[in-house]
This record gives sequence, C-alpha cells and structure tokens, in this order.
Amino acid sequence: MFNFVEFLIEQKIPYVTSGPNVSSGNVNIKCPMCGPADPSQHLGIHIASGVWGCWRIKDHRGRRPHRLIMALLNCSYMEADHYFRSEQAFIPDDFLEEIETLLEPGDDIDDGEKSISKDRVELRFLNGFRRLRHERLARRFIWYLCDGRGFKPKDIELLGKQYGLRYVLSGVWKNRIIIPVFMGDQLVNWTGRTISDLEKIRYMSVSHEKTANPRAPMSIKNCLYRQLELIEERGDILAITEGPFDAIHMDYFLSEHGIRATCIFGTAFSEEQIWIIHELSDFFKRVCIVLDRGAMETAMILQTSLAPLETEIIMLPSGIEDPGEITFQNKNSVLSLFD
Repeated sequence: MFNFVEFLIEQKIPYVTSGPNVSSGNVNIKCPMCGPADPSQHLGIHIASGVWGCWRIKDHRGRRPHRLIMALLNCSYMEADHYFRSEQAFIPDDFLEEIETLLEPGDDIDDGEKSISKDRVELRFLNGFRRLRHERLARRFIWYLCDGRGFKPKDIELLGKQYGLRYVLSGVWKNRIIIPVFMGDQLVNWTGRTISDLEKIRYMSVSHEKTANPRAPMSIKNCLYRQLELIEERGDILAITEGPFDAIHMDYFLSEHGIRATCIFGTAFSEEQIWIIHELSDFFKRVCIVLDRGAMETAMILQTSLAPLETEIIMLPSGIEDPGEITFQNKNSVLSLFD
C-alpha cells in the first residue's frame, strides 16, 4: 500500500489532519486538479486504503495513487508508477496491521493494495491453449482469419508470433482465438474472440474478481492492448481503437507507415486507460481515435476525456465500417486519412 503521508512529507506538500473538511482516518490537501479554485484543503486521502477524492468536484477522485501523484508532481503516468512501485518496497510488512490499530472502531480498511504484495496473482495459459500456426488442428481458425478477416495464409505465422495468438478447441474458451495482454513479461489478462456465428458473446476476458478461476492480475479495463510493447517499438501515430482485432489489423497493415495501434477493449473506457493514453502520447507525434463508423458519439466523449491532450478523430472511408476491416488491399484509402 502506498504511504501517502510519507509521500506528502517527503515532497513538502502541506496537509491537515483535522478541520471541517477532514473525515476520520483521512489527511487533506489542497486539490491540485482544482488549483487556485480550491480555497482550502478539499481533497481527502484515506490513510488506510489510499482512496482519495475532492469534496468540490466528483471527477477529482480515484482508488489508485497514480493520477494524484501525476497532478502533485506534474509528472507522467510511468514516472508516477515508478515512484509508486519504488515506495512500495519500503513499506514494512506489518504496516497494514499498524494502521488498523490507529483506526477508529467501524472504520473500514480497503485491502485492494494489500493484495498486490500479499496476494499476488499469477496467470498462466490454460491447458489446450495452442499457439496459432499452420497445423491441421488450427484449420478453422486460419480460415476465420483469412476468409473472414482478410489476412493471407502467409500472414498466419507472423500474426501468431507477433501478437502471441492462441486458439482453443474445447472447454470454456472453445472456438476462440486468444489475444494475450502482457505487462512486460507478466501475463495479466487475455481476451478470447469467438470464431463461431452461433456464439452471442463475441469477446470474453478473464475476471479480476477474487473468486474467479482463473483470476487475472489486472482487469481488462485497466489495460491498454500492448501498452508496454508500443513504448518500446514506437511510431509516429498512435491509433486508439475499440477492440483488439481492430488494433491488430491497424498495427499489422499500417505499422510500416509509422501507425501503431492499441485498444480500450470495448466502447466504454476507464480512468486508468485515459491516463495510460496520456503516458503513451509522450512516445508518439500524434494520437488519433479510430472507432467504428457508427461510434462518433463515443469518439467525441473519449476525445473530451483526453483533454488537454490534443487528439484527432479519424472517420474511416466509405466501405470500411471498422478498423478490423483494414487489409492490404484497402489500406491506402485509410493511410490517406492520416496525411
């Protein structure tokens, strides 16, 4: 758990432990997101859980420290994450127990951060998750990619290797192409795209709930697809898409032209994803939102949420309904939109 009190002392940030705006178990500071508009210490930080929030504006709140660290230190998401992780190493094992003795009866302690250090979750591919490549068992998955999605047979080996794709023949994930989500070397989630027209649920991901089996270390909505790989591989333009196959199509066919792609895993997006996009923007010249043709309202909401980051909304050309329809044959009509 991040020790906000030590952080505030170290950074010489004034805080109060009592007063009209201070709840039990909290410390309060001037809200850095309100700026001069905050006449007093209206942002409270719950010592035990790290949950923080401004009494003035409800959008100025969160459960993780990263956004607040970014606002207080005027740093990037990755710098805040590095600071968060380095501070974690110096928190004593019995810190939570010590904090509990300081709480008043009835105060709750959120063990969400405790689970990071004492309940570390490890996710592994299940038995029967086969690497996507040219083999007899993979024929219907290859057919789906080639006949249904516009790839060529020669693309299959590279697709499987570059994006770590798997396929499944039986069990809960039957008839799904598995698209893994990594954070460095750690597998933190995956989403499975069905190849069956009879399946109502197109995409299915691993739950982060404590009772889930398997259980994902991270919710899919707290990730961007290939976020760390994109930092390493770079490019000129970062394209934000809805689903992972949208991102794969754009990335595979347009990366040689400097266009790299990620996705938010659906039409809804989380606060965490917004701040990761802010971080990724440091490594690209432009950030473009490329959603399905019928998702202009969602694209505009996303663009507003990303302010003050300057983003562009790219409308796909006639005949292409979503980025997942981009192929080698039609990619030039899409490339012209980025000129």
